[in-house]
Amino acid sequence: MKSRVWAINFLATHNGTLVCALFLIVGLGVLDDYGVLRDEKGERRVAQSKLHFMISGDESALPQGPVRYYGIAFELPALLVERLLGLEDSRSRYLTRHLLIHLFFLLGGVFCYRLVFRLFQNRALAVFALLLFVLHPRLYAHSFFNSKDIPFASMFMIVLFLIDRAFRKETAAAFLMLGVGVGVLTNLRIMGMMLVPTVLVMRAGDWCVASTSRSHILRTTIVFVGASLMTLYALSPYLWGNPLRFGDGLTTLAHHPAVFRQRFQGERVSSTAPPPHYIPTWFVITTPPVVLLLGLLGAGSVGFRAVTRPGALLRPTSLRFGGLLVACFLLPVSAAILLRAHIYDGWRHLYFLHAPFCLLAVYGLRGVTAGCQWGPLRAGVYGLTGLGVGLVILEMIWLHPYQHVYFNRLVDRTTPEYLGSQYYLGSYGVVYREGLEYLLDRYPAGLLTVFTNDPASLRMNLLILPQADRERIVVSSVAYDFYVTGFPLRPGIYTRKVYNNSILTVEKMTLTMEDAGSDAYQEAYEVTVADAPIIQTTFDTWVENNVVVSVYLEGNTLVYVREPCDVLKTYVFVHLHPADVDDLPPQRVQYGFDNKDFSWTGPGGNGMCMRTVRLPEYEVAWLATGQPDGRVPGWRKTFIFPERGQDGETLKAANNAMPGISKRDSNDSDGPAR
Repeated sequence: MKSRVWAINFLATHNGTLVCALFLIVGLGVLDDYGVLRDEKGERRVAQSKLHFMISGDESALPQGPVRYYGIAFELPALLVERLLGLEDSRSRYLTRHLLIHLFFLLGGVFCYRLVFRLFQNRALAVFALLLFVLHPRLYAHSFFNSKDIPFASMFMIVLFLIDRAFRKETAAAFLMLGVGVGVLTNLRIMGMMLVPTVLVMRAGDWCVASTSRSHILRTTIVFVGASLMTLYALSPYLWGNPLRFGDGLTTLAHHPAVFRQRFQGERVSSTAPPPHYIPTWFVITTPPVVLLLGLLGAGSVGFRAVTRPGALLRPTSLRFGGLLVACFLLPVSAAILLRAHIYDGWRHLYFLHAPFCLLAVYGLRGVTAGCQWGPLRAGVYGLTGLGVGLVILEMIWLHPYQHVYFNRLVDRTTPEYLGSQYYLGSYGVVYREGLEYLLDRYPAGLLTVFTNDPASLRMNLLILPQADRERIVVSSVAYDFYVTGFPLRPGIYTRKVYNNSILTVEKMTLTMEDAGSDAYQEAYEVTVADAPIIQTTFDTWVENNVVVSVYLEGNTLVYVREPCDVLKTYVFVHLHPADVDDLPPQRVQYGFDNKDFSWTGPGGNGMCMRTVRLPEYEVAWLATGQPDGRVPGWRKTFIFPERGQDGETLKAANNAMPGISKRDSNDSDGPAR
């Protein structure tokens, strides 16, 4: 009996520790299931260059452009851990990075638990808050590969804990620690600076009610501001030469020069001018319903109590902290809308909003249960809340390892390919790992030559594979057997779907009936056999919709014309298949076609609107051409030259070798389905 009581008391006292240990065990078990974010190599290089500057003092070592203003509060320690462990292989490096990101994410959960327990002296509520923080599907997946937004979100939770601690203790040491935390937070992402005026407003409230001596308030405030500025300065090498450069960094990062067009509610919107409802919509449709409902109830409860008891906002109570949470949620969203901040990839730049919102959800649950005088009704509320959390867990297991593509039921998740036509699904390049592993498993021997419309992401995901597997993969644009894309338009030998939406396709370029599996697959494709020597297609780029590419044959020259002339240096492949393979240059015979690829140039360059390709002297039977476009699907077409159009064998070879031309991509097509 005593042992049973001891076990119950132990579980009740250490429930937070046990839950965190469970999450750690699960995290270690799934660590190697996630791919590599396309930005990770660049983030590591930025840390290397800034470390070189810190050691040498050579300011020319600092990177140029927006990355110059990126922080090192996470990247530099991660780089130092890598060097201390002597990691040389890329797989070990990236697995270690992913583990460090996830550990920092779980650390945010620990502070979430401690904060809620301190606010309400209730371990059950504290565990609930911990679960809400960690079990956001999108943030959980990002906690294995996103070294910018996840550390910032976790540090935001830690700083919220430090704010509560500082205002409770009212000591200079506590405000010093808070200042250091805010400095680190601002270094991670410049948005963290918003907490400086927030804390100052709270101190002004203390000054008004004289909750302690005003001289003490002034001293601790100076300590806080000084610690914030000094920590930010120490962690920002670009400020060492001139602290006033902070203004440049703020302006640059708030209006990031990178321009993307991404799908939002069925339209292509620019990252430089997202509609006002962009962030609220993304937050609402990608937050678990249990968190969304309780968070809104919590915010409403805090707002109502603040109106009826305004004086409580000036004293260190749970209501004032609730008001702080509402401000930390609403002010960044309002600022992003009013300042027309450049936002892309959904709301990942604002993932830190999850920290105050999940705490508001605790306020919501506490308010609802406190209002339930009847015991069974209160038990029912707890039961429904537990059911909501359980459903989130089940969906995360089902989505694994693509929890970052999570949408709740406020949007249509059943209609095939509907989500992909309405919203950016956000694969972030990590999906390419599964495509590579599929090829390695299906073809266990020999080299695999792969082409993709996103070579940066493909190469990044090669780095986390075992060395023996990396040596088998050749990424090539001149000769390849497989086409791997995270922006699928067509079926292939392998397709990965989430919510009945394709996020990955692997195509075998020399298609056989064994690969296709059915006659229906073959019938879904056709090549373009034109009486006139012309190809025309309409497609979308990152920055422009409805780009028209026309290909004309003038004499012995192919003329590519693009309207309008966008600014991207996008790649166009031109593969010429001869009537007789022996006509090819010796170095091209093994590939079976000649390669005449080119890139459109940017403004001021040669041929940004028109490019010409000289045909060889030998007879060309057919050509395959197309334009991958990175973040959005490009176009791919074939053209059978008229004099070869009635040659059945040539037509069959073309159809087998270039299966990516569907009936909707014929010459009179309006381009890819939106």
